[in-house]
Amino acid sequence: MKIDERELLVQKLQLHPHIIEEGSVESINSQGLGKTIEELISNIVQTYDKKTFFLIDGQFAQNFTKRSLKVIKGDMKHYSIACASNLAKVYRDNLMKELHLAYPEFGFESNVGYPSLYHRKALETHGPTKIHRASFKPIAEMLNQYSLGISYE
Repeated sequence: MKIDERELLVQKLQLHPHIIEEGSVESINSQGLGKTIEELISNIVQTYDKKTFFLIDGQFAQNFTKRSLKVIKGDMKHYSIACASNLAKVYRDNLMKELHLAYPEFGFESNVGYPSLYHRKALETHGPTKIHRASFKPIAEMLNQYSLGISYE
């Protein structure tokens, strides 16, 4: 789906009630993505609705709650996941545009968090920042090399 199409769809979706929760980089780095999602689910249940059923898009080893279902390629199988995916992607794209203002050397406005060649070269030149997920294998390897005193230059 083209970005303009996605943004038009999100404008329509935003007319309906929805919640966007954001896991922190610190949480993902310290306890992993699965545990961070588990905490977000718990917060939603406690704050908004104890009867919510969650469709989780992706492959995770852990089970989240009795009122959830993990669905691999869920955005291709469930309309609600596809809608949530579009809401999340536009939210992320806007966040990455803001992060670009703080870290212009990484090209976040165009790669929106995906490791493009430009972004990987910027990482080699400037090193990871506090917003990079240290649990992401390429970043973890880079941080390990820094801790061992291996230079990229």
